[in-house]
Amino acid sequence: DESCLTWAKQPFEIDLGEVEAFIRRIDTAKKLRIVRGHFHARESPTENDTAERNALSQMCAAGTWGVQIDADEILLNPEEFLSWMEGMEGKHEDLAIGARWITVFKRFGDRALVVTPSKEVTLVATRLRGQHINARWTRQRVMVSPLKLLHFSWGRTGEELRQKLHNW
Repeated sequence: DESCLTWAKQPFEIDLGEVEAFIRRIDTAKKLRIVRGHFHARESPTENDTAERNALSQMCAAGTWGVQIDADEILLNPEEFLSWMEGMEGKHEDLAIGARWITVFKRFGDRALVVTPSKEVTLVATRLRGQHINARWTRQRVMVSPLKLLHFSWGRTGEELRQKLHNW
């Protein structure tokens, strides 16, 4: 279907009261906050993504690592990554941190076909604020961490895949 290959803004509505109630139920430690903004107002999905990441990065405390993981990514080794990041304190402040993307190509119930070996790296952490230039990327050199992210790029239902392509 070629209609999913052209991008056009589509109206949508979100019941923020329902979202906020859900967050209050699951966030007993009160660590989550809703960030309101017009993150769909730009000309392309990538520009929207970049603007959102810049806005979120501005909310991080200066001098700390801002880590951004997308909703369609699963950390396969979070403890190892956390330990590695703790070892980065005070070091390599001019670098961005990358992770290996393990791309899910197709799902079969609780199993998946993945692209292997994983050669894709994506940026997951930086100390910069408001300097993303293309989605999660900055102009920094990237140091690849031990983090492995299972990324559900193509491992989606037909409808989910059409929506993803349409939203690009």
